Amino acid sequence: MDTMLTVDGHEIRVMEGPYIEAGKVTSAATEFGRKLIGMLPAMKKAATDSLLETYNDSWADEEEGFPELDAAQFEANLASPKIVIFDDLNAASVFFEDSDMFGGHSIDVTIDEGKIKGATLVG
Repeated sequence: MDTMLTVDGHEIRVMEGPYIEAGKVTSAATEFGRKLIGMLPAMKKAATDSLLETYNDSWADEEEGFPELDAAQFEANLASPKIVIFDDLNAASVFFEDSDMFGGHSIDVTIDEGKIKGATLVG
């Protein structure tokens, strides 16, 4: 069973696995959650680096009210991160709302071995 954890005001979903013992979240989960929160600016940059060109080339439409964006504008639209710690050590996903840049899809930034691995559209 997944467990919810609050760290520094962020709700984090912790999947059943090494970060849960006897039905309770471990201190390692709290530490990893805090690390992920500290990585949020880098995650936004990674998502921007991966998806800004896709947005401007395929989704931007001035006539529909979706202008091309620069990196700062794109990054500012990444909102409400939802953090999920996986059942493998140092693995997680952080889902950002897209502020309707991609028609309401989420942006998933994946973390493996404690490092940002990439960003993709989901949903």
